[in-house]
Amino acid sequence: MVTEFVTLIRFDYRFTVIILINQNPLNPIIMFNEIALVTTSEWNGGNADKNGAKPMFLKAVAGKNINKSILAGTLAANSGFELNKTYLVQISEKEANKEYGRQFQFTNLGEQKGLDVIKAAKELGSPVIVDVTTEETVNEQAQFAAPSSAQPKTVF
Repeated sequence: MVTEFVTLIRFDYRFTVIILINQNPLNPIIMFNEIALVTTSEWNGGNADKNGAKPMFLKAVAGKNINKSILAGTLAANSGFELNKTYLVQISEKEANKEYGRQFQFTNLGEQKGLDVIKAAKELGSPVIVDVTTEETVNEQAQFAAPSSAQPKTVF
C-alpha cells in the first residue's frame, strides 16, 4: 500500500514547494465501493427538478447499498434508470463535498429480469444498508423473511 505521495511544484528557479501527504496506514480512508441489486420507485419526499423529472429511490434487493440512495429525476433518466424495474448498480464514493458531505455515484450496470434477478441476489447476498453518517449497517433481511412461525414444516 502506498502511504506517501510527494509533489514538487517549482514556480521559478529560486522557489520550490514540496507537498508531502502521509496517509496513516493504521487509519486509512475507506471509500465505499460496492455492487448492489436495486429496484426503482418514485420518491415522494422531493419535488421535481427543473426538467420536471421526479426523484427516484433505489431500494436494495441484494448486496450493500447506502442510506443516501435517492437520485435526481433527470440524473436517473440520463443514467438509464426507469421506474419499477430492477437494476444491478455500482455504488462508488467520490470526494466529499464541504456543504453536502459524502458523495456517491450510482452506475447502472444493466436491467435485470427473471432468473438474472435470482442469480444476482444469490451472488450478492442479503440486502444491507450502510448509514453513511455513522458507518453502522442495518440489515434489511427481516423485511423479506417470513416470521419463523410461518416457515413451512416438512411432514412425512
